[in-house]
Amino acid sequence: MFVGKRLASIYLSLRSSDPNMDPPILELLTWDLPRVLFYISSIDIAASTTLWWITRQLHCV
Repeated sequence: MFVGKRLASIYLSLRSSDPNMDPPILELLTWDLPRVLFYISSIDIAASTTLWWITRQLHCV
């Protein structure tokens, strides 16, 4: 989950560094960031589940 938070902070800093980008930072915080965090946490959960399954299969062999 730490990786997900780090990626989200990088994304947020990139979006806020360019003044020409829309939406503005307040709208970004209320809309994009929760959605990005949700997707990243889902990816983290899927990756950890996949790693658990692979290691379990290797131990069974």
